Amino acid sequence: AAISPPEVHSATLTVWPEASSSEQISTPRRSRCLQLASLVLEKARDTLARLDAVASIAFGQSVACVDGNIRRVMARQTAQPEPTPKEVQAWADASLEAVRPGDWNQALMELGATVCTPKRVGCSRCPVSSSCQGRSTPERYPLPKQQRTKAVIMTAMVDHDAQGRPVLKQRPLSGLFGGLWGPVYEEGRREEGAAYIEAGVVNHQLSHRSMTVHVLVGTSAVGETGTEPSAVACSTLDEKVLTMALQRLLEGRS
Repeated sequence: AAISPPEVHSATLTVWPEASSSEQISTPRRSRCLQLASLVLEKARDTLARLDAVASIAFGQSVACVDGNIRRVMARQTAQPEPTPKEVQAWADASLEAVRPGDWNQALMELGATVCTPKRVGCSRCPVSSSCQGRSTPERYPLPKQQRTKAVIMTAMVDHDAQGRPVLKQRPLSGLFGGLWGPVYEEGRREEGAAYIEAGVVNHQLSHRSMTVHVLVGTSAVGETGTEPSAVACSTLDEKVLTMALQRLLEGRS
């Protein structure tokens, strides 16, 4: 339900008397393209929220603004763990104070930013706590956004020179671990054979990837000069892979 009692509207608007209409508001390739598209959409939503706020604050238009703070207020007011953008907008439209839309939008955003916060919620200071259905357990609303994790299987092929130094390559600036140094990786799993023996498996977690890396070590030294890992910038994954490869190499020599 929307926040409806007029006295609640007035209470919210008077909590931040300094808010006025003159103030500004502060508030492999396919995978990369999808991530970029997601970021663009997120930025677009933020931009639309600012445009709605500007329309109401600067020009007095009766337009309800929606941002992350208002979504959190809405989720707790209605006790909805995962409200959709359409539901949030409908709630904001129904709650809008038509007489002072700019001040209302600013007050509601400030309510979410300073009182109805993700943690350490200030329910005792909230001017709309009487209408809040989620006030007994506010931390449950809304649920944090779940990030989709892609399972990735790769094989790291670690060669060494005659001195036991691994052969490392610097990656291009674009792409995963761009600009960092590491051994050669192949997608999928490659079985050991005459040229390579298996050292083990490294599991590595990134924000959007769950990586399983099979580590293969060259059975004989190569002519190419190796690189001391401590002398170059390596990722945490590369460090794990190189440590496992070195252990297997030393076992083979003992």
